[in-house]
Amino acid sequence: PVPVAPTYGQAEFEFSSTDPGATVKYSCIRGFEFLARELRQCLVTGEWSGQEFQCYRRFPEFALKIQRDHVFPM
Repeated sequence: PVPVAPTYGQAEFEFSSTDPGATVKYSCIRGFEFLARELRQCLVTGEWSGQEFQCYRRFPEFALKIQRDHVFPM
């Protein structure tokens, strides 16, 4: 299945969107940020690497940082 753009974001495909090795890069619109890896790759099984991409509203007084799959308050 082809990944879809997240709510409040965009998905940009490189190469064919369904061939193994194809990649999709995600981004969020201004005022939103992501809490997952921004790049996913199509695997030989037809599945996509990583987790589904989601954009969350950014709050200036509290920011999150993803580092090695852990969430740290900044």
